[in-house]
Amino acid sequence: MNTTTPLTTETIWSTLATILDPEFGLNIVDMGLVYDVQLDGPNVTVAMTLTTPSCPAGDMIFDGARAALSTLPGVGDVHINLVWDPAWTPDMLTPAARHHLGWTK
Repeated sequence: MNTTTPLTTETIWSTLATILDPEFGLNIVDMGLVYDVQLDGPNVTVAMTLTTPSCPAGDMIFDGARAALSTLPGVGDVHINLVWDPAWTPDMLTPAARHHLGWTK
């Protein structure tokens, strides 16, 4: 009997939310770094950005995302695409991220 949970875009987003940006201590979803998730059968494609082109944690973030997604049951190929359009701004932070950073009243 197969009890494996089906792979969904929600599962992908939830998994990406476990990856922290080490500079801010926030997950990359709440940071607004993940723009899009596509699931094509077992293959996953993620479009994401960094806070700046010279982000020193970029490789760590991408490697962490790729590794976490690759361990999900049923995942085939994982493609992480770096995009710069639109450019990241603090406006992309979720309300939870703003609260964490003390940017809310």
